[in-house]
Amino acid sequence: MARGRFGLFPAVALVLLGTGCASLLDGMSAMAPPVDPQTLIGLAPQQISAVLGEPELQRQEPPAEVWQYRTEDCVFDLYLYREESDSRAVHYEARSRSNGTVDPAQCLGSVVARSPLAEAPSTTAPASL
Repeated sequence: MARGRFGLFPAVALVLLGTGCASLLDGMSAMAPPVDPQTLIGLAPQQISAVLGEPELQRQEPPAEVWQYRTEDCVFDLYLYREESDSRAVHYEARSRSNGTVDPAQCLGSVVARSPLAEAPSTTAPASL
């Protein structure tokens, strides 16, 4: 995968910022707008932390490292694999905390809604989606 070090980061940050800000108006994770988890694929750990914050749990499952984010309703796991000299996100899974099914995009939306990026004051209007 030959991408610039931060090639996708600005686009992902704008998408996540726009959806995160909109969900703050609702104040409920169930009402958070969905965010396509594919936007995280290929990102490096520092890029992921910048948009989602630090994971609640990090565990090693060689050859992967799993970053776990939790909300009241769901758990979002992001799998990072070492690629050359850096780790990159290559896979994700989402599951309900109550044995039901969950839409990965809705789960990620609720994670984004409670991320530090969503809580940061914005000096510009969020991007329209």
